[in-house]
Amino acid sequence: MPVTKGRVIYVGTGPGDPELLTLGAVSALAEADTIVLDEESLAEFLAHPAVRLAEGVRVVTLGVNDKGRPLPPSARARTTLRHAEAGTRVVRLVAGDPFLDAGVADEAAACVRAGIEFEVVPGVSQLTAVPEFAGVPLQQPGGVHVVSAMDGRFAKAQVSQWAETPVVAVTTRAGAVTDLVRTALSVGRPEDDPVIVTTRGGQIRQHSWSTSLVRLETDRIVAALDPEDTVQLMLGVS
Repeated sequence: MPVTKGRVIYVGTGPGDPELLTLGAVSALAEADTIVLDEESLAEFLAHPAVRLAEGVRVVTLGVNDKGRPLPPSARARTTLRHAEAGTRVVRLVAGDPFLDAGVADEAAACVRAGIEFEVVPGVSQLTAVPEFAGVPLQQPGGVHVVSAMDGRFAKAQVSQWAETPVVAVTTRAGAVTDLVRTALSVGRPEDDPVIVTTRGGQIRQHSWSTSLVRLETDRIVAALDPEDTVQLMLGVS
């Protein structure tokens, strides 16, 4: 008999604090046959008292490639689809919100091409939660331009708005900060542009501090971070 295909549920964990898991996320995890994690750190969400996993659930961690970088969307999709095609209900657990923060649109498209049904359980987005935890309102005079660039690439269409928007909120990797500074300066943002930097956003150990755009490139705290660590930067806010 042919194997009935399973389905994939993309579940956002929120910005880092397990207390911000949604009821939808808890329900999806309880019904999962297989849970696919981006990285080992997400396993802490499975240990939260509110989360009840089915007996025999399989937990898979995607990990990184030979260079220590996160696997590309194609490799992540292959692992997820392999489990779904075996007829299991797969929860793809990702940080933040699946589409806003985790960039799983390419994976979801791969599900469609393979004839696998998928659902999305939104999570509290890092793009909004982290500035709020840092005490920075996103309703700023003149507006806020929000950028998610976890791949460290800053699209020309986005960058063109940096000079004319008073506040730019960027979520990226620590290893991309130098490129961010040079890009911001190249489009006309001033060297003394105030910047609030946040690490471990949304977690109990969230840490924020103020600097300037030109000083950010040589910031000792940023330099000490792992290049793959997530950082949030608010340009134009002191």
